[in-house]
Amino acid sequence: MGFKKGIFATLFIFFYGIISAQNVEFVLQVDPVMQELLMVADTDGDKKITIEDAQKRHFWMVSKGGDSVAIEKIYFLSNLLQELATARNEGKSYLELSFSEIKEPPFCGKVC
Repeated sequence: MGFKKGIFATLFIFFYGIISAQNVEFVLQVDPVMQELLMVADTDGDKKITIEDAQKRHFWMVSKGGDSVAIEKIYFLSNLLQELATARNEGKSYLELSFSEIKEPPFCGKVC
């Protein structure tokens, strides 16, 4: 009986962690985070993050709850840069967004 409870608890924690990671919320200072993101992920210096950029390391952000979250994939980093640029263009100094917004797939309209 103890073995089954242990496996259930482990699986619950594992799946809960995956689900809750999708709902992580961030409040970011636009300019400093944008500068750091470009420094980490824009390896060719063109102020864009694309597949041509050879990623140096993970980009770490701290959630509202104080948890550190690593963003690894170039596509997610590019989405984050786009959100920061939009906020900057709108004159915002802070940006609130969730991890699920960073992981949002591209819009493909009627073609997909």
